[in-house]
Amino acid sequence: MSDGLANTNCLYNNKVCDLGQQSCSTSSCSTRHCGGSGGDEYSFIYLLCMPSAAVTLSSADFVSKTGTSGADSVACPDTSNYKIKFGVAMHETGFYYDQNPSNCLMLNNQAATYNSDILNHVACDTYDDSCNNDQFFLHAICVDVSAPSTPSITSPTQNQIVRTNSVTWTFTATDAQSGIDHYECQFSSSGAWTTCTSNQVSTLDVGTYSFQVRAVNGAGLTSSSSALTFSVACPSECATCSPSDVNVCQSCASGFYLSGTSCVSTCPEPNWGKPDGTCGDSCPANKYGDIHQSRACVSTCTNFAPANASPSTRVCVDQCPSPYYADSSNHLCVESCPAPNYFGDASRNCVTPCPDGTYGNPLSSPRVCVSACTGGYYAEPISKVCVQTCPAGTYGDGLRTPPSCSASCTSGTLKDDSTRQCVANCPANSWADSPTGSCASSCSSGLVKQNSTWTCVTACDGSLFADSSSGSCVVSCLSPTYANSLATPPSCSASCTGGRFKDDNTRQCVANCPANSWADPSTSSCASTCSVGLAHNATWSCVNTCTVGYADNSTQSCVTRCPSGTFALKPSHSCVAACPSGYNASNSTSSCDDGSSGAQSNGGSSRVAAAAGAAAAGVVVLIAIVVAVVLLRRRKQGRSNHKMESTSASIEMTNPNFALSHDPVYDVAGQTKQKSSYPASADYALPLKPNPSDPEYAAVGGLPYSTPSIEYSLAVVSTSAMLSSQIATGERKLLGRGAFGEVFSANVSIALIAPQHRHLFAPGAQTVDVAVKTLQLDANVRAEQDFVHEAELLRRLNHTNIVNVLAVLPAGRGQPQMLVLEYVPYGDLRNLLRKSAKSGVVWSLDEYVHVATGVAEGMAYLEQSRVLHRDLAARNILVGEHLVAKIADFGLSRELNDKDYYKLQSKQKLPIRWMAPETLNYRKFSSQSDVFSYGVVLWELFTMGQVPWAKVEREQYLVGLERGDRLPHPRDCPAQLYSLMLTTWEWEPSARPSFADCVLLLQQGRSPRGTVRDLGALVH
Repeated sequence: MSDGLANTNCLYNNKVCDLGQQSCSTSSCSTRHCGGSGGDEYSFIYLLCMPSAAVTLSSADFVSKTGTSGADSVACPDTSNYKIKFGVAMHETGFYYDQNPSNCLMLNNQAATYNSDILNHVACDTYDDSCNNDQFFLHAICVDVSAPSTPSITSPTQNQIVRTNSVTWTFTATDAQSGIDHYECQFSSSGAWTTCTSNQVSTLDVGTYSFQVRAVNGAGLTSSSSALTFSVACPSECATCSPSDVNVCQSCASGFYLSGTSCVSTCPEPNWGKPDGTCGDSCPANKYGDIHQSRACVSTCTNFAPANASPSTRVCVDQCPSPYYADSSNHLCVESCPAPNYFGDASRNCVTPCPDGTYGNPLSSPRVCVSACTGGYYAEPISKVCVQTCPAGTYGDGLRTPPSCSASCTSGTLKDDSTRQCVANCPANSWADSPTGSCASSCSSGLVKQNSTWTCVTACDGSLFADSSSGSCVVSCLSPTYANSLATPPSCSASCTGGRFKDDNTRQCVANCPANSWADPSTSSCASTCSVGLAHNATWSCVNTCTVGYADNSTQSCVTRCPSGTFALKPSHSCVAACPSGYNASNSTSSCDDGSSGAQSNGGSSRVAAAAGAAAAGVVVLIAIVVAVVLLRRRKQGRSNHKMESTSASIEMTNPNFALSHDPVYDVAGQTKQKSSYPASADYALPLKPNPSDPEYAAVGGLPYSTPSIEYSLAVVSTSAMLSSQIATGERKLLGRGAFGEVFSANVSIALIAPQHRHLFAPGAQTVDVAVKTLQLDANVRAEQDFVHEAELLRRLNHTNIVNVLAVLPAGRGQPQMLVLEYVPYGDLRNLLRKSAKSGVVWSLDEYVHVATGVAEGMAYLEQSRVLHRDLAARNILVGEHLVAKIADFGLSRELNDKDYYKLQSKQKLPIRWMAPETLNYRKFSSQSDVFSYGVVLWELFTMGQVPWAKVEREQYLVGLERGDRLPHPRDCPAQLYSLMLTTWEWEPSARPSFADCVLLLQQGRSPRGTVRDLGALVH
């Protein structure tokens, strides 16, 4: 039985029961009885309608159970996918069947477990109600009752925007037992379900659609449906399109332009993308076609919009045509770049900053980059813009190329914080401070403010004094200080030097105390009474012994005439009651007379007597002052046994004209080891062909000495390359030429003159004349050493009465070394005097004294600076405007044929007629030997340029000096001034006055209301 069942196939349309060799009728399922031979074995079968698809059953699909009533239930092996669909019950001893088919139907679609009660009912329904001990076989067929899987839709997808009218449907589902029979689709929720297939293509208009699909398997079971929503839309570049043909664009999305029925990102040439979203052949007003922006019409070009463009040329350009500039900030072609930061460069671009080497000029139209700023503007190197006012820390330097803002100023100019400019002259209430190179409200340490020149100086000009308390040059010092002219520099100090005395009335250090006060050495002051010693009224000093006048013990003073009853004893300079042996008491003169008499040879001692007589007569009070000073110096320094001052105590004037041992313009002074080739100067000229004879310079043979050698420094400081360039390229006038150089005049900018020298020139002058002394490039070593030595020393000197060195310029680029000097227009003093005499111009006493004082002040400055001149003569003193005397280091205005200098021989010349006896005898040079020469200058002055000792043979000159001979009293010279000359010619140097003494005496004797003419301009 079981085998037969195992081979049973049951079909819905072909009802066949194959039970071994048995068969059932196929006419109707109601016939359930199959019979046959076999004895006690009978079969019965229930057939139920199965799914239309064939179901093939294997032995594993059957569950068999043999038992009795109440036997164990049967179940399908896989209860998740199978249920019992068909059951057969059979009795082994006969066949009985349930004539009610519904009993079989009760088994359809039951749970996995077949209840035993139902089995009992099925098996025993009509045979035996009690079912006791009935044996039966129960067979169950387990069949598939699960639905297919939900279909998976792969195309289209949820919310997909399909930008075409053709839509392809793609979906799939699975059923492991019965397989998928077909699919059903539905459009929109209200549409009908229709059979459909995957990969089916539908044509849809533009719109939004909902879609569902489900699967049906072979058992007739239907799956759950899958649903989605999708849209059919225009292409993304189209804003609108034809519903039935999405490829026909009607308008375009942003960034696209309608070209025909297509939307394009770049319009085809020659069209431009217009603001209305269409392609056109030109752009509307205020729009420009830009090839760099997809050929779109734009308000702002990627490159530059052309200026004044017509509709047909409204196209952006990469480079602006002339005269326009490309303005990158606004992408425009402009006539002038926008202020304040943009300027047009050489490539016609608006740039900021300007290219290297150029600067934005805000004054230009159009605004362009220039190589040099003009109109008072300066190149500012950081911003590269021309500015009127330089930024903090920099100054506008107009002397630079180009004029620019710089942290430092060109040599010769100063930093002015008030204007932020480099200025030639500091403004009022600021002073040129050379250490800082700026216009300062206070000077650097060691310097004082000089208001006349608005400069910081180490030494004040003229009669001013450095006052450290106020940091200024002052006319008079305040308590407790005194004006000390001998200090270095002349300054206000608490004490006096050089044997001078503190005068509380004038607050000056004076060589001689004023009337009614006495120079008290114990207090170094001018006192109303002497603390010790005698009151010497002639010299207004306190002395132990009277040197002028006579000691009157009754009044404790020096008197010029002894009181009645006493006699003046000259040897002791005292008043005695009785004259000693050998002397006669003269009641008429109240003096002791030794009976001797005599006159000074050739005007020597007789001149002193004449001067004293003039003073006694009251002609001029200066005679007493002059004599008093000389006698005071004699008392201080002694006449006979003082050691003469050595040359080493001072600095010699470095011009080779004054260097006696090596200057070629002098006769030989002993045998020298070396001959200098340095050219001497005359009228700014260097020596020409020598002349073998000279009445003013004579050979001094056999002098056993030579000038000590000097180490020369070649470290000459250059002041300005611009000054050198201006001299080299400007117009110049030759003044003289020599073996190793030449001298010429030149005209230069006042801005190139150092501030400390600008007071030498007329206020407001833009250009000034200067003298330039050069040294040829092929000059020998000695000439170069002399030139450098001269420059090194002279550039330190700065005084109104000295020809000033303005600059020292080193050699370079084919240019020789140059010494730039103050140009003095009226020549030397001797020639001016001679021209005056020849033209009948008579000098006044004030004019004589004015020149004499100027020379003395200049020499006092050299004396204070410890500089020796060694060739002071009228020919070496130049005369400038307003009769200002200037001591020259070389003859600025000497004529080229000046016989004083052009007597070059193989042996050296000496100007013996101006030389002091100690110089001729011992070659001793000092300020006192210059004082001796100054006396000769005074004599030249009052004789209108006559040659001193013209009728005396050179060999007799020194003999005459030793004998006491002196130059005669000039006709027009006041006695007191001749007395000053005589004191300068004292045999012993210590007996001569200093130049400071000479200045003081001449100033005290000068008329306060005197007038001085510009004699140089008058006779030149």
